[in-house]
Amino acid sequence: MASILWKLLGSVNLTIWLLLAITLNLIIGSQYAMQLPKVYGRLNDLRFQEWLPLNGTAESWWVWSLFCLLFLFGINTAVCMADRLLYLARIRCDYRFGAFAVIAAPSIMHVCFLLILGSHALSQFGAEIHRVPAATGSEAVLPAAASVVVAAVKCNFHSEPGLNGQVKSCTAFLNLKSAAGVTRQDIGVLEPVLWNGCSIHLVPAGKTMPGQTPALELVVKRDPGLLPIIIGNAILCILMLWYFPIIFKNRNGGNT
Repeated sequence: MASILWKLLGSVNLTIWLLLAITLNLIIGSQYAMQLPKVYGRLNDLRFQEWLPLNGTAESWWVWSLFCLLFLFGINTAVCMADRLLYLARIRCDYRFGAFAVIAAPSIMHVCFLLILGSHALSQFGAEIHRVPAATGSEAVLPAAASVVVAAVKCNFHSEPGLNGQVKSCTAFLNLKSAAGVTRQDIGVLEPVLWNGCSIHLVPAGKTMPGQTPALELVVKRDPGLLPIIIGNAILCILMLWYFPIIFKNRNGGNT
């Protein structure tokens, strides 16, 4: 029974059906997201377990189904990868290192994919997000007696014809407090900083009339899945840049 279940979970046919189901689910979900942007926009600021009680089954069913499908797809990929790795272990001595590396590269890519998929789940369920107005004196209190305090905010405006009064740039001057002391840091829109395991962003908080100081928010996010996602994507990109030229060369008569 266990071997039958293993073969079923590692079936390529199951992979195809899961990909089709995930695609259909995302198409349906995109329609919901376009119709209710404020509802699903909260997922950018809340963990799923915090977002779910605020919305009923009518809004959350496709998110649940997407998680289930991705979970099954992850298991399917893991089983296929395990079978492939066992096969590679048996034939390792039959190939020199360079040739074996090319054969093993797709399996390593699958490992990176599982790392990225799992890290996204970790981010969705385990990230901590703090939002405070970017105004003098505002403070985001973090664990371990750490905090981010807005010391001041300064905005520059265009004076050129046609742009007069439009915001040119905004900078928030921060005091970053931790057990190690206080660090001062400047941050701008689209210029986040990393500190104490957190990413800190300055973001617009609404429309602004020309000549007025824009409404801004400070978003402090502690994301345990961010670093594994970056590492997994970096390794995956490097492998793909190395692997596919070799494959194309071999198909055109070259040697590994």
